[in-house]
Amino acid sequence: KRYEAFVSGIESARAASTIGVTVTSLFDTLRIEDGAFTEERIASTLGKLEAVSSMGHDIARMLSSIDPQVLPEAYRVPFITLQHSLPSIVRELETLRDLLYLTARLAGFTDRPQHVLLAFQNNAELRGSGGFFGSYGLIMVDKGKITIRDMPGGGTYDFQGSFRETVISPLPLHLINPVWQFQDANWWPDWPTSARKIAWFYEHGNGATVDAVIGMTPTFIERLLNLVGPIDLSEEYGVVVDKYNFYDVTQMLAERKAEQTREPK
Repeated sequence: KRYEAFVSGIESARAASTIGVTVTSLFDTLRIEDGAFTEERIASTLGKLEAVSSMGHDIARMLSSIDPQVLPEAYRVPFITLQHSLPSIVRELETLRDLLYLTARLAGFTDRPQHVLLAFQNNAELRGSGGFFGSYGLIMVDKGKITIRDMPGGGTYDFQGSFRETVISPLPLHLINPVWQFQDANWWPDWPTSARKIAWFYEHGNGATVDAVIGMTPTFIERLLNLVGPIDLSEEYGVVVDKYNFYDVTQMLAERKAEQTREPK
């Protein structure tokens, strides 16, 4: 019995080390410095993650059936460590798989292009889901290429002319307006609930069906600029935008008077 447990433990450890090697190769596969984030590369990585996750579950079950006390004392502590940590490693791999699939879907690497509604929320003017929903844009993403389909210069207020239904707003909102309007659709702190309502308003006013709604705040964009660096918009707007001036620049442009522009957003 001790011999069988010892052999099973060694085989499990060897298989677990194979998982580590495979995961390392996955990150090499996902490197994009040497080329595009292609459909083939995503499919290959998803396949490997699925295989590694399945292997991890099998090994975890095998390890759980072994009593560490039947192993030589020198092997017990590392074996128990592997026995306890492997299930959480497998869960993390499954999370990575799910995130990669979601990324591939949003990037239009699935069966068809994706129509994504970007909800720009100003978190300096708080609302339930993060900030006042003053601007939006509908983009189409097909194999990683982005096309702007709808991004009105007046933001969510431009939407009012195309929305013909009368919807009663949530009771607390009656203090401001008993009629529920697009700019107040992000009523709930729970983002999926607010996102579904934003999509409902958009689809009933514009007629376009959306596949996803992504909320963005200035803080998110600032963090993004921290990663990609400044963006030179000197030719169009006479400014270089970075993480330090992004909010001030966009706020200034969004608050321009009617005599300066009809498209402040």
